Amino acid sequence: MTDPVQPVNRTEKPQSWLAGRANRREYWISVGVLLAVVVAAGMLGLEYGGGIIAGLLMVFWIRRFHDLGRTGWWAPAILFWQAVASALAFGLGGATALAVVSLAVILVPLVWIGALPGQPFENRFGPPPGRADVAQTFS
Repeated sequence: MTDPVQPVNRTEKPQSWLAGRANRREYWISVGVLLAVVVAAGMLGLEYGGGIIAGLLMVFWIRRFHDLGRTGWWAPAILFWQAVASALAFGLGGATALAVVSLAVILVPLVWIGALPGQPFENRFGPPPGRADVAQTFS
């Protein structure tokens, strides 16, 4: 005897890997894993694409912006301005200025986005993913 087939509920919105919210703990774990992969690739002398890293970072930022109650479109905007600032720095000051500006323009939002607490209530991106204070986040 077989079980009857359950009808598919078509009213539910399909979940995307960009949907939902990411708390600070999830964000920092994701950034830490990405950083470890980049460092390991560099130590092994492997070439890795900056575009791949930027894309993964953007995914982490989108979910984090959702937790802050902001649209995920801030993520590509930050990466765009990082590219503009890097191009200007290289044009005006050469490779050293490029390295300093690129690092600063990417690190400031990286830390800022990870330091701000998310909204403690349900917003348009969903319920809070579990609230953790600073001690729990970095324990």
